[in-house]
Amino acid sequence: MKQPSKKPNKTARLKAMRRKKLQRARLRVSKGERKYSR
Repeated sequence: MKQPSKKPNKTARLKAMRRKKLQRARLRVSKGERKYSR
């Protein structure tokens, strides 16, 4: 039996990480810290 490719799971995890980072950056910017203004 072939193992299911782990690529879709990996990409989903990467997207989730990116979303979390974006949310954190937005929170910091809203608080007034302009270090994450990318």
